[in-house]
Amino acid sequence: MEWIKNLKIAQKLNVLLVLASIISLAIGLTGYLFVQKGAKDMTSLYKDRLLPVAWFSSIKTNANQVQSDLLKLMLTTDKNRKMELISDIKTRRSLNNELFKKYEAMKLDSYEIENIAKYKLTMQKWRDVQKVVIDLSTANKNDQANKYYTINENAVMELDSVIKKLADHNEEVASE
Repeated sequence: MEWIKNLKIAQKLNVLLVLASIISLAIGLTGYLFVQKGAKDMTSLYKDRLLPVAWFSSIKTNANQVQSDLLKLMLTTDKNRKMELISDIKTRRSLNNELFKKYEAMKLDSYEIENIAKYKLTMQKWRDVQKVVIDLSTANKNDQANKYYTINENAVMELDSVIKKLADHNEEVASE
């Protein structure tokens, strides 16, 4: 420590300046690295958890519209209107398939894998109901279609439940 006493004031100031610069650089670098890590974590959170919530919202919206289209299909006798509704149902099914494939391609935990299997099973049941209702409605057997739909309406409720569970799970994991 004797060497510090022997330095001139200008040299002491230079040593302090260099020391302050090194400390400032270390603090700045540490801050930059943590900001980069935070940005990476936020991007991961958005892609891995928040996008699926939006996808499930779209899937639910499309499923509700399909349900609405089926009810309209049972009420109308106009062939052109029936074809429009069937076309809309097919389009929405296709959109839901694409969104769900995106979700399946992600890194999933055991809860999600279990519920994906339930989703596929309930979706198939619901689509089987849709097919029968569409076939009966296309043949203008609207009363039979309505009865069949009413008896099997729980298929869409089961599907809604699975979609809600998956969306809620992603929201819960995102909030952790």
